[in-house]
Amino acid sequence: MSSPEYSGTIEFPARFLDDEIKDCIVAHYPADIALGDVVGLGDVEVEIYHPAGQEKAEGIFRFHDSEARYGEFDELEKLLEKKRIPYDRESGMDWNAPACIRIYRPGPPEFLHIDANPDGYEQVVSVHKLREIINDTGFTATERMIALKRYLAERFPPYSPLSSFVGVALADVGKAVLPAELQKITEAP
Repeated sequence: MSSPEYSGTIEFPARFLDDEIKDCIVAHYPADIALGDVVGLGDVEVEIYHPAGQEKAEGIFRFHDSEARYGEFDELEKLLEKKRIPYDRESGMDWNAPACIRIYRPGPPEFLHIDANPDGYEQVVSVHKLREIINDTGFTATERMIALKRYLAERFPPYSPLSSFVGVALADVGKAVLPAELQKITEAP
């Protein structure tokens, strides 16, 4: 019996696409190498897109497989984590499994967030908990806002966008910090 197949997309800074990663992609996924570049086979799409303001030589490597095993890229994700390369992965929804987002940023501190649970139907944040915080009359509006920000940061922590790693040397990837507007979210007054 074969594994369930869902669509999956994984993205990481293109500058880190080395021979070891290319070999992993070709060995485990429907892709090949043509003129030194990874090319998709069948329903697989491969592209490098350039965030606004980035040089054309840099960008984000995007690999999409409409029939990815469980919507994941297990071998590739393990290799990227071993090499401490940041990535975002999105798995499409299927009739028996919800969509899933996996975000990895090397540290310190290391950040690995999976927006789904094994049972698959848990909300990212509880609407009941949000209402409880908002409607708590025992606190001022400012205290409720602080509690709300802390709860949201705990349930879905802020992280640097993948585009902030474009143009960063691999040795400096773990030194990336949150942009100032994201740092404010987790700071206490």
